[in-house]
Amino acid sequence: MVEYKVPPRLIASGGIALFASIALGQATYSQHDIVKAVLERHPAAALAQDRVDEAQARLDELLGLARLQPVFSGTASGSYGKVAEPPSIESYDTLEGSLTVPLPNRPLNQAKVEQGKAGVLSAKAGLQRARLDIAFLSSQAYYEYWRAQGAKAIAEQALDQAKRQVADTQKRVDAGDLPEADLLKAQVPVAEAQAALTRAEVGVSAAAQTLDNLLGKELDFPLKLAEPDTASQTEPDPKKLLESALKSSPEIVGAEAQVSAAKAGVRVAQHGNDPDFALQLTHVQTTDPTAYSHLTTLSVSIGLPLSGRSVLKSQVKQAQSQLSQANAALQLATEQVRLDVGQGFLDLRGAKATLEATTVTKDIASQSLAKARQAYAAGLTTTRDVLDAQFAYNQALVDENTARFDLAVAVARLRQITGEPTP
Repeated sequence: MVEYKVPPRLIASGGIALFASIALGQATYSQHDIVKAVLERHPAAALAQDRVDEAQARLDELLGLARLQPVFSGTASGSYGKVAEPPSIESYDTLEGSLTVPLPNRPLNQAKVEQGKAGVLSAKAGLQRARLDIAFLSSQAYYEYWRAQGAKAIAEQALDQAKRQVADTQKRVDAGDLPEADLLKAQVPVAEAQAALTRAEVGVSAAAQTLDNLLGKELDFPLKLAEPDTASQTEPDPKKLLESALKSSPEIVGAEAQVSAAKAGVRVAQHGNDPDFALQLTHVQTTDPTAYSHLTTLSVSIGLPLSGRSVLKSQVKQAQSQLSQANAALQLATEQVRLDVGQGFLDLRGAKATLEATTVTKDIASQSLAKARQAYAAGLTTTRDVLDAQFAYNQALVDENTARFDLAVAVARLRQITGEPTP
């Protein structure tokens, strides 16, 4: 467990409970905690959520428009006029009310509602993709921080080894067992190890800054990060992996939604010149002596477009073209997911093999270093032999540290591709 300072704006933008408990020093926080906190404040997730809300509002609007939409209108008037037989001058009042009910075009409205539903599905797929991408970026930053910490620990260990070797060599030179040149040889790795440690410390700072940026900065209390478990990465079944990806990948879900929207769009275009029907109920009440004092009328109105057939054909053709494009995009998305899953699985397998190889190399280098030190203590080898064995061992530690976190990143990348949540 390592304490890492986060400078944040996060208290005002999400993850309040998490970061309040961090401030109190109550617990250590895992990869999952970090991912959750970043998801709560990352603008890409907020933007994708806004698009989902917008699409849902549009669907609600379409559902409302598909229902009956009665319209009431009324007039009140006063009139003054002459009557011919018998001659007279009359004034009268008139009240008129009208209720108009447009009859919904059910096929057209159903097609528009399907478009709206597809829009919601597409927006949700976009939100899922944004969340998966953010989860991967957060996990990658988390692993890179621990990779840098591992490199720093190795560099510190290498520096301690080099200093101990210089001290031991100095004693042997003072005792006359070794020439003065061996002391100079032993001092070179100290300088190299010091430089490596400085580079490792810079790497830790850079990794911490990446986490700062993802978390939103401005938290001045230490964040205790739990060390990741990179030893239990299991190799998944490639067939099940592909099945899961083809079912839940946001790219495929979004492409399927676009196909549904395009199919509905064709139907919307086909109904573009449908006639409009409306029922109208009118009631007139007047004191005009020349008219009915009360008159109620029920009528049906029809609006039939008499032109625009060429425009309709063009709109249908355009909608059919959009459907063809959506089907092609779905096919491309499916092929791309297949390729990405295959490549991700190969990367995972390669990272696992590399880790196994570097672990074996580290064990061999450790044994070689122990034997070199024993031979050196017995006066059977030179300082150079020990220094070479130390260098080989430290390099093996670096390679294993790199491979371990390469494997962790490969697993996170595969989750991003297949749409699996961070554990």
